[in-house]
Amino acid sequence: MLAREVATMDSLSHRHLIRLFEVIETANKVFLVTEWAPAGDMYTKVTVAGRLCERETKMYYRQVLSAVSYM
Repeated sequence: MLAREVATMDSLSHRHLIRLFEVIETANKVFLVTEWAPAGDMYTKVTVAGRLCERETKMYYRQVLSAVSYM
């Protein structure tokens, strides 16, 4: 499962998808090195800020649709 996710992430290049730079494996852990997301992830944004206004919701919805359409 993880190998498929890594292969998928490695093959994608879209402005609304996090880029994968490197995979580091240790004896019992795997680390995915991705680009820095200064705004954080959507889950944290919604749980910290609470409900998003309609304008923000539309903006994020368009970005998600763009990324999913690309995939």
